[in-house]
Amino acid sequence: MELSRVESLLKTYFEGNTSLTEEKELQLYFSSPNIDVHLVKYQPIFTFLAGAKEVQFTKQVSEFKNAKRKTGVSKFIIYAVSIAASVIVSVGLGNYFFFESKSLKNAEDLGTFEDPRAALAATQKALSLLSSNLNVGINNVQQIDEYQKTKDKIFKRTSSKNEEL
Repeated sequence: MELSRVESLLKTYFEGNTSLTEEKELQLYFSSPNIDVHLVKYQPIFTFLAGAKEVQFTKQVSEFKNAKRKTGVSKFIIYAVSIAASVIVSVGLGNYFFFESKSLKNAEDLGTFEDPRAALAATQKALSLLSSNLNVGINNVQQIDEYQKTKDKIFKRTSSKNEEL
């Protein structure tokens, strides 16, 4: 067989576009003793394919022969488990929707006051809470500022001593 023909058949083979007769030509070429040197690397592919056609499965599959039909007891267990699972899912969904509707009703009542004096008192309480927490934060920042100043003094002294040496 011509070398150019073999190379074009290999190209179409690896693209997946060869016919059965073209594949047989390739198998015949690679089973012959005079294979071109740069095509020897493809020889194991075609020798394997030729040998794989001759292999047959001779063992018997025993799993399917010994398979039994489900008895009435096992069917009952399957039905009982299915019903129990559906009841559990229904109860879970019912609880979710029941408690979710209560939380939505409570969420609608937040922040509404009929009496303006009660609204003013609640607002003042919220603002005083905010102010006290803000003051705590400011005190902490002042302590950090004092720490920073002290640290700068210490490191300036040690750096000046190192420069003198």
